[in-house]
Parts: sequence; structure tokens; C-alpha cells
Amino acid sequence: MIPWVVLERLYLYYSYVDSLPPEINWVSSQMLGEALGISPDLVRKDMTYCEIKGKPRQGYPVPELRNYLKKLLKLDTSVNSVIVGTGRLGSALANYEGLKKSNMHVVGLFDTDPKKVGTTLGDLTIMHLGKMHDFIKENDVVCGVITVPAHSAQQVCDLLVGAGVKAIWNFAPVALKVPDGVYLRSENIVQGFVLLRISLLEANQHGS
Repeated sequence: MIPWVVLERLYLYYSYVDSLPPEINWVSSQMLGEALGISPDLVRKDMTYCEIKGKPRQGYPVPELRNYLKKLLKLDTSVNSVIVGTGRLGSALANYEGLKKSNMHVVGLFDTDPKKVGTTLGDLTIMHLGKMHDFIKENDVVCGVITVPAHSAQQVCDLLVGAGVKAIWNFAPVALKVPDGVYLRSENIVQGFVLLRISLLEANQHGS
């Protein structure tokens, strides 16, 4: 099994390779390392988890590497998802092309705000949360994205799990509880900034 930290870097490699112009047919560990701030030795070590073999002085064949990483990272499989909470963050995620490109298929948007329910966001009409259970069942939804305030997040999570989703992507600043068999990933945006700020301030202290 590939460690998560390696999978995270493999995704970076895929993103870089996928962005290369079509006339570039080979990419070396040196190119990948310089572009992503990763040592070439670590790039080569990560590539041992792949079946794509490099060639001396040339590197890895771009089309084969791109296709292999896409399949390895399951980016060729569409995942039906719903977003609960259509504030600024939820709306941004619903319209984010990067998620669409990674085959995250947002098929439903839900909220409880009467000012939002019934309005459209992109190609979708925002529905009331009360309709979510049946919608998830009818549309083979497997992933729920939570972008509601912290005090509502666990309730929304329970509703998603009760409707049958198998993965929760949580953006609310709260620790959620899910049963066995449901995958949970939480993103704490404020925490990320706090850690960045600590690094910045410590660097300034050492430099003064």
C-alpha cells in the first residue's frame, strides 16, 4: 500500500505533468524536483511505487506517466457528490474547475436559508436540506461536502451518513464523528494560516 505522504506527492507530479505542453515528451526527476521544490532523489524514490520506468538522460515518458498516475490516483473515476452549505466557501467549491477536472461531480447543493433555496448556482438549483436524503439515494451520491457553521456540522454529517454517503469532506472548524466504513477528511483553513503565521514570525525573529 502506498503511504499517504507519497500519494500526496504523486498527485503533485501528476498535476505538473498534466500541465506540460504537448511538445514535451519526457520529464526528468530533476525537472519535477525543481518545479515542485522536492529533491530529485525523493522523486525517484516515489517513482519506485509506479510501474513507469525512467530512462537515463531522458526521464519518464510524459503520456505514459500522466495516464498511469491518473489511474493510480483514481482520477479517471467520477464521484457523485453533494455540497451542504452554499455560502462563499460552498459556492466557490461548487464552481471550482479543479474539482471538476479531478472528476468530482457535484450533483446537488443544499441549504436551509430560505433566501438561497430555489436559487441557482451554476447549473444547479439549491435545494432544501430536507430533500437531501432521498436525493442522495436516487443519484448514487457517495461523497458529502460540509461547508456549514461549526454548530451545525455534526448534524449535517449524521444526515449525510444516514443517507448512505461513504466519504465526508469537512470544512467546518470542528472535529466530526463518523461510524466505521465512512471516510472523513477535515480541512481547517484557519489552522493552516495559524501554522503559516508561526513560521513567518519565527523566521522574522531569527532574522532580527
